[in-house]
Amino acid sequence: MLRLGFDIGGMSIRACLLDDQNMRIVAQKAEPFPIGQGEDALISQLKRMADDISLPLGLSPEMHRSVGVGIPGTVHRATGVLLSACNLHLNGMPIVQRMRKCFPNAHVAVANDADVAALAEYYAGAFRGYDSGLLITIGTGIGSGMIVNGRLFDGGKGLGSELGHITLQQDGPMCACGNQGCAEALCSATWLERQGRHCVLDYPMSRIATLAQGKPENVRAKDVVTAARDGDGVARQIFEEYVKNLSSLISTCCYMMSPRIIGLGGGVSNAGDFLIAPLTERVKRRARLYVPEKIVAASLGDAAGMIGAAMLPDMEQRENLQDRCG
Repeated sequence: MLRLGFDIGGMSIRACLLDDQNMRIVAQKAEPFPIGQGEDALISQLKRMADDISLPLGLSPEMHRSVGVGIPGTVHRATGVLLSACNLHLNGMPIVQRMRKCFPNAHVAVANDADVAALAEYYAGAFRGYDSGLLITIGTGIGSGMIVNGRLFDGGKGLGSELGHITLQQDGPMCACGNQGCAEALCSATWLERQGRHCVLDYPMSRIATLAQGKPENVRAKDVVTAARDGDGVARQIFEEYVKNLSSLISTCCYMMSPRIIGLGGGVSNAGDFLIAPLTERVKRRARLYVPEKIVAASLGDAAGMIGAAMLPDMEQRENLQDRCG
């Protein structure tokens, strides 16, 4: 079956048709997100993008049987309502209901973007062969999605998980959510960039300052990682503190959820073994019997959102079947 998937982000929307027999994307398209234009503009854009990749293959809107959407916000999967997506300026949007009007014969499903990325890794990436896995996406913030016993974890309230807002330091730095010391404030790429910018001002001869051409606003997380890998002393101190923070988050998750495998997504995960080796050692010391079998980099990159969204209706149908069969 060709499954239609949408990966909605704050800056762009990606759409794909996925062949679920071999997990191959057969058609895809990306466009800018219609910032500030409201629900109607978003739905119209999703419909048009679907037509652009489907009609050349002979698929009309009525012919679609499976449509999935991943979106960065708080989603109630059972009702298909986007409760809140602050960065998209959308709240209380009945996205499944509206998409069903565009694709009347399709099973339509929606979930948080990190959840669908975890689902993609389960079907086609680093989590294949594992019945439980936790994906932590590291970018401007911290996202999380988890597979438990072959099912997407919804939590007791049906809202999934927000591991980025676990408190790691009671009096830590302010988080965008309004709390202090959240994992997002201490483990995101934003934290690395903030520390790197301080470094440019305080240590103008550092490797970070060189990479940023002496301008704090130029610092990116990858610059801090590169400088640490190159042996810069200040950068190594920043990076070691970052690993310590991230290991605290992951160890806490291990005790709470005991996943068999943990995947790291987002740009910071591109550091590869330079990050994962010391992180794994710290987690082993902290989590003890609850340490996962592996900590790995997620394998699907930018395609994860589209793939996971496309497979979301399949996961929902499997879950419904399991529930009916007891």
